[in-house]
Amino acid sequence: MYYRRLTPADVTNTYHGWLNDPKVNEYLETRFRGVTKAEMRDFAAAHAFDVTHYLLGIFLISRREHIGNITLSHINLDHLYSENLSYFIGDKSRWNQGYATEAVRRITEFGFDTVGLLRIEAGAHASHAATIRVLEKSGYHLENTCKRKMKHMGAYEDQLIYVRFKDD
Repeated sequence: MYYRRLTPADVTNTYHGWLNDPKVNEYLETRFRGVTKAEMRDFAAAHAFDVTHYLLGIFLISRREHIGNITLSHINLDHLYSENLSYFIGDKSRWNQGYATEAVRRITEFGFDTVGLLRIEAGAHASHAATIRVLEKSGYHLENTCKRKMKHMGAYEDQLIYVRFKDD
């Protein structure tokens, strides 16, 4: 796999379909309102050179196939932390094959080694067992539980805050 910043040219019909697929976006914020291709292109363009928000596509080397995204954002360069690591694998045929775990590990290394961060946080819905597994396999540990913070399936549930430190 390889990772690179997304550009407006990466906003394909397939990528747009992922963000509007109820199964793919079940835990994504886009589920509440949907997004247009124009909004997606604008978002990619706005973050193309932003050193506090890395929006990266996850691509398979063999076919140069875009299978999902990973984001490291809300970066504070004064205190050297990121408040948001998030990701999704949009291509459902690629689920449960380790791609998300590898992507989280790689962007964590990037955050520590290239950006110079000391702390990276990731939030997870309490019901999202797959994300919890990915974060724990990637060396993150539960730091905090925010009670009834996240809306999911018409009800509120806890948000779990996972963290990893550079010296972990």
